[in-house]
Amino acid sequence: MEFVRTKLIVRLLLYFLLLSIIPLGIVGYMSYESGQESMVDQVKSHLESVAIIKEQEIDNWITHLSHTTDWLTNDTDVRADVTILTTHPVDAPAYLAAHQSLNEAFRGITNLNDLSPTMLIDNKTGEVIASSDGDWEGKLKGNEPYFINGRNGIYVSDIYHSLSLGQPTMVIAAPVKDDNGQLAGVIACHANMDILSEIMLEWTGLGETGETFLVNKYNLLITDTVFAPDGAFNKWIFGDGATWALEGRNGSGEFVDYRGKPVVGAYRWIENRELALIAKQDRAEALSSVTDLRNLIIGVTIGVALIIILFSVMLGRTVTRPLHRLVDGAREVGRGNLDYQLKEQGRDEIGLLTVSFNIMVQNLKETTSSRDELDKEVGERKLAEEKLEEAMSTLSNILQTVPIGISVSTPDGQIIESNSTTVQIFGYDSRDEFMSQKAERYYYDAGDRERFIELLRNQGYVRGFEIQLKRKDGTVFCGSVSSVKQTGQDGSVQFVNSFIDITERKQAELSLMEIQTNISDLIENSIDGILIADATGKHIFSNNRMCEITGYEYDEFMDMTIKEMTPPEDLKKYKEMYDKRLRGEEVPNHYERPIIRKDGRIILVELRTTTTIWKGEKCALAFMTDITERKKTEGELIRTMEDLERSNRELEQFAYVVSHDLQEPLRMVASYVQLLEKRYKDQLDQDANDFINFATDGAIRMQLMINDILEYSRVGTKGREFKSINLNSVLSKALANLESQIQEHGAIITGDDLPQVFVDEIQMVQLFQNLIGNAIKFRGEEIPRILITATEDNFEWVISIKDNGIGIPQEFRDKIFAVFRKLHAIGQYPGSGIGLAIAAKIVERHSGRIWVESEPGEGSTFYFAIPKIGR
Repeated sequence: MEFVRTKLIVRLLLYFLLLSIIPLGIVGYMSYESGQESMVDQVKSHLESVAIIKEQEIDNWITHLSHTTDWLTNDTDVRADVTILTTHPVDAPAYLAAHQSLNEAFRGITNLNDLSPTMLIDNKTGEVIASSDGDWEGKLKGNEPYFINGRNGIYVSDIYHSLSLGQPTMVIAAPVKDDNGQLAGVIACHANMDILSEIMLEWTGLGETGETFLVNKYNLLITDTVFAPDGAFNKWIFGDGATWALEGRNGSGEFVDYRGKPVVGAYRWIENRELALIAKQDRAEALSSVTDLRNLIIGVTIGVALIIILFSVMLGRTVTRPLHRLVDGAREVGRGNLDYQLKEQGRDEIGLLTVSFNIMVQNLKETTSSRDELDKEVGERKLAEEKLEEAMSTLSNILQTVPIGISVSTPDGQIIESNSTTVQIFGYDSRDEFMSQKAERYYYDAGDRERFIELLRNQGYVRGFEIQLKRKDGTVFCGSVSSVKQTGQDGSVQFVNSFIDITERKQAELSLMEIQTNISDLIENSIDGILIADATGKHIFSNNRMCEITGYEYDEFMDMTIKEMTPPEDLKKYKEMYDKRLRGEEVPNHYERPIIRKDGRIILVELRTTTTIWKGEKCALAFMTDITERKKTEGELIRTMEDLERSNRELEQFAYVVSHDLQEPLRMVASYVQLLEKRYKDQLDQDANDFINFATDGAIRMQLMINDILEYSRVGTKGREFKSINLNSVLSKALANLESQIQEHGAIITGDDLPQVFVDEIQMVQLFQNLIGNAIKFRGEEIPRILITATEDNFEWVISIKDNGIGIPQEFRDKIFAVFRKLHAIGQYPGSGIGLAIAAKIVERHSGRIWVESEPGEGSTFYFAIPKIGR
């Protein structure tokens, strides 16, 4: 008997444990999993709503800025000020007043509407002529996209990092017309990007770890975040959420964020801004309530198990006696006696079991649930149906307003549903008109459509299929089509399709490919070597010219570091410069340094260096020019200049010798010959007197020739500094020096207004004096008439001096500029024949040229040309 009791207690204990703990564990586990899934769905739904709201707030903010800019361009006072600024001189009182008025208006609108700065760009010049920030005035913005596009209507730029502002910005531009309705300029306003960050940083309802932020198409974070307060334009985001959004997808899910933590998030692709919007919350926080539920279930299960063990032991001691009565009662009820009742056995567990038995019997007599409970159930179901209908209405409204075309079609191509965006994409006037056509009508190429249908049949879905589509008017455009097959409960098949017009994107891709090709060609054909190295000095990019300079093959060069090309004695110096540059410290960006070629030769190169971002890391960028030969040439030029300077000093010494040592004995000879003539003229015969005259005349001519040689040598060695001189004043001084000759021969000198040039004034006076003096000297029988003109020819001024003198024979034209070249017998015309040689020497010193056109008996025209810009 004791064995039976013990066995029953154990069996009761096991049964209670099995019947209570296992179901409780299963229910707890299912509750935990269901709660976790429900909570994740709830958080995802909430985050999707947050993302939609954030997108709408961004659109509202940009729309507000656009309306503000449009209102500013149409303001009567602003248009009046713009008319004055574009039609009056800058020093006019009206201009100054309008400028002050417009700037005050700009500053006022800037302070009220989160715009900074606001400026007016002149339509004709592209110059900023008014601005809320005076530093912008005078800058040229004619090539900026917001100026070019803003002339045609309201234009909102992408978000970018402005070098002028030194911070991220977005520009809203609109055309402004003058009082006559003509385009006068463009008003451009820079948005305050702190407002955008404030919009995204508002995380009410997202808990402690929730946040929203924006990422551009280059994975660059463009707004600050809760965990990266200074991350805008400084941090790249490569998480799954950002990647899915940048692929043009909208949705929600669980993924790892940029901190490496698992999160629940929603992601959206803002097509018109080319931005990815991410709303997320740490998974741990999102599921914190479910985690608490799990812990509670575990605790309750353990507690119940302990209680059951205790109660089972107690029940085992008292259950055997009334057990037979309970079995008998159960048999009685089993025979159909539903009025059978057990006598209560106290208020302990057995008594409760008895009461429960009696209640069970009583419940068997009861029928189904009461009418009130049934009505309640029906009401709840009706309420659920109403909510479902409301959700379906909301979904329909969303589908009609999304910027993606959506339609539903049957396998035979009949369209049974579409949204308004689809109608707009294909150029139809109404949904009914669009849906009246078969689906094949919208495909340009039947072969493309067959490939699309084949993929859809094989896979059951097609995503992002790029194909040429056709609008109502027959125009062809490039579209991205996605479709999924759905089978109804009745077995019917439908296809849900989406359409995106990607014509502009494809054109942009082609333009980007062309730009990349051009940049690649420029880099490869550059005369400079181009190198990018990482923080360790490892080569990560190079063009072919860099390999030519260093003598390495491309693969060899890319396996090297900068250290391997640096002479050992310079290694420490250039390593410090390299590290400082990458740290952002100030170091020379343009300098010369030696490098070691592959063949061991050390060459000198010129480096122009800066920093750049390569695959998310800060790297060094260098442009290298081999200046070894140039340096060698510069050295040779320096030596040549030193030789020239030495030659000039020797020439000056020679001139001194000629001026003093050579002329002294010549003067002595001339003096004594003249003394012989004076004392012994009457004592000598005629031949002796003729000889003395010949000697005197020769000495005088010799003195003149020596003086002319000195004058000729001084042109190159005694020249003065070049200055900006008006040739009219030079001509006046030359004519003043020749005044006695002009009056003596009645010469008539006329001419044009002469230009401003960069010359040696004294030598230029001598040049005019020599050429005009020659025109008077070699005159004909008529009164000398001299015409002086100036002609502008490309990069030089050509001065001509035309006379009506005796002219120059053809065979002597190339010889007249030589030293002591005379075309006539000695004594026929005064002078030694060096005047034109000096003129040529002066023109040569001015980097010019001189020539003559002449015919015997018809006069001569001397030309000389000098550069417009002085040396």
